[in-house]
Amino acid sequence: MKKSKKVIVIISAVILELIILCVIAFFGIGGYFYNMALNRNGQFNIEVNTGEEDIYFENQNIWFEEVSKEEISLKSYDKLNLTAYKLLNVNQTNKWVIILHGYRGQSVDMNAYAYHFYNEGYNILMPNLRGHGASEGSYIGMGYKDRYDVLNWIEYVVDNYPSSKIVLFGVSMGAATVMMTTGETLSENVVCAIEDCGYTSVYEQFNYVLNNNLNMPSFPVMAAGNVMTFLKAGYTLNEASCVNQLKKSKTPTLFIHGDKDDFVPYYMMDILYNSLNEGIYKEKLVIEDAVHGQAASKNPNLYWNTLFNFVNKYV
Repeated sequence: MKKSKKVIVIISAVILELIILCVIAFFGIGGYFYNMALNRNGQFNIEVNTGEEDIYFENQNIWFEEVSKEEISLKSYDKLNLTAYKLLNVNQTNKWVIILHGYRGQSVDMNAYAYHFYNEGYNILMPNLRGHGASEGSYIGMGYKDRYDVLNWIEYVVDNYPSSKIVLFGVSMGAATVMMTTGETLSENVVCAIEDCGYTSVYEQFNYVLNNNLNMPSFPVMAAGNVMTFLKAGYTLNEASCVNQLKKSKTPTLFIHGDKDDFVPYYMMDILYNSLNEGIYKEKLVIEDAVHGQAASKNPNLYWNTLFNFVNKYV
């Protein structure tokens, strides 16, 4: 009997040790995911450009250096100092666009987009999203936390320019930020939105990258990353959903995607498009042979003609 109890004690101790090791491993994996993917100083960033985009953007650098602009800032709801460039058009106008950059980017990465809007007579606001550029923040919000910051930038424009008509525009994570923002109650000054190659949700995006770009299994990485993201950044990868936000949106939206995008996969475009209520005006533009983030550079005439034909319905 004593021997039997001793065996039970040993087995129980081994099981307990295994559970402890599994918990340590789980949180270790979650911490690694968070530090690589969402920590401001993380190193995770897959190169998806082919060089064509670099040439396209390079042509606008001189213009951005010479154009009159002002660096402004505001405090976020959680007391972070957020920065943006404000460009007032030389021709007085009430047309505004808020341009949002992608993952691990910054406002100045959007020079080429700003150039086209400016030439169409827009005033421009180019924020650095939290955890990017000159804005404070220890983690990347992936659009979910950033939606509150965009609401603050909208408020800034409306308070200072009450007659403004505001277009929301973003690429990749910036596009996700646009879609997540439109799911909130917006000022009537916001007239439409354009998303270029945004993802359906943060969970689905990271899961896709793990499976297709890194050849890694979803479990336990995504489960552990989900828990650690909640503990560190206050949101889960599942709740950071553009699909759910679009279902609440009342904002006319143009959806753009390249059909050769294998980073934020092309199939996500139709899911997003179909998530916006049928009662809200929407369009979609597919750019043939464009990979991630290169729709504008692959076919600029089609891109910009379609975009401005869309926004001119509202501005």
